[in-house]
Amino acid sequence: YINSPESPIYHKSAILHGLYEGRDALRKEKRALIVEGQMDHLSLFQFGIENVVATSGTALTIQQAKLLRRYAEHAVLIFDGDRAGMSAASRGIAPLIESGIDVRVVSLPDGQDPDTFIREHGKNALLGVVNESVPLIDFLVSWVGTLEDLTTSDGRARATHHIADLIGRVTDQTLRHLLIRDASERIGIEESVVIQSVQDAQKSPRPRRSKQQGETTVSLAEQFDPRPRQERELLIQLMTDNETADIVLEQIRPEDFTNSIYRQIAKIVQNQRNNGWSTSVAHIVDCLTDDGLARIISSLSLETGISNPDQVELPVQDYINAFHQRRIDRQIEELNRQMRNASADDQIKLMQAHKQLTLDRKAIKEGSSFSQPEVKMIGEAAEPILNDE
Repeated sequence: YINSPESPIYHKSAILHGLYEGRDALRKEKRALIVEGQMDHLSLFQFGIENVVATSGTALTIQQAKLLRRYAEHAVLIFDGDRAGMSAASRGIAPLIESGIDVRVVSLPDGQDPDTFIREHGKNALLGVVNESVPLIDFLVSWVGTLEDLTTSDGRARATHHIADLIGRVTDQTLRHLLIRDASERIGIEESVVIQSVQDAQKSPRPRRSKQQGETTVSLAEQFDPRPRQERELLIQLMTDNETADIVLEQIRPEDFTNSIYRQIAKIVQNQRNNGWSTSVAHIVDCLTDDGLARIISSLSLETGISNPDQVELPVQDYINAFHQRRIDRQIEELNRQMRNASADDQIKLMQAHKQLTLDRKAIKEGSSFSQPEVKMIGEAAEPILNDE
């Protein structure tokens, strides 16, 4: 099958794969099993587990969660057992708790997904794992434990920051209080500190959502012009993995980001790496004095980045190539503008530059290596058009 991307006519973020087929089982069980991929869903359904839906490989959206709430009161997130799976599960929690759905989480053994697990161990084994799913707070503490050192004061403080935003989204006051109490006990930090962190998180602006799509921070305009979304997703990767950040920053400058806020964040990430520091969200936020920017960066950490975290290099290179293509497009546009008023001699130089840029763009699109010459536009200093040094 082809896992088509979000588009103006296919609203992937508003669809739950398998909802129609499983609607009766969902109503009967009052519990939904949520998996990532269509193949995971098909395998479980073939083995007789019908109260299952899939997010089609994307982060769960608030619109999907509200749709699911019509059929089920409880949800069990079933994701891969590796760190990427835990990260994916953490991103699916916020929309569910905002919609008033009780959430539990299953982390499968490392290296297994729902499809492989049920094929190797059978239906009863999977249902047994589901019945042993952990409560929300237990999962959250385990998750932040993979991100922070809970034996240190700084680590516990950053862990509280991670959890506070999710707890702040819980609408039921009693449940929110219980989660705060449990978080305080499990992390080892004063309950009053957790309460203050939750209150601060509730005051923070949340990423906007398209009313039509329901997908976090993705508007209809962004679907036609994907640059803001691509820049955001690449930023998420920069703050997920130091090695990825180094690879990207060798090829892309912060100035290449068209969004001013993302440009500012990219400069911060670059500064972190120049000093040999980690680019994780927790470390960046800890160094910031701008609370507004810290909240924006924290909200980015709750979103999905490149869809397959286990194959980072190819998607990252795709985003890098897209940045290069846009830079070349801007240069071509400027050349076209200058050619309209250029002298005959200058037009020849401009056409040579235009040809080189077109070849470079083609090389990027075809996945070939290229070495782009520096392009200097005609200006007051009458600089040469091409510099192949």
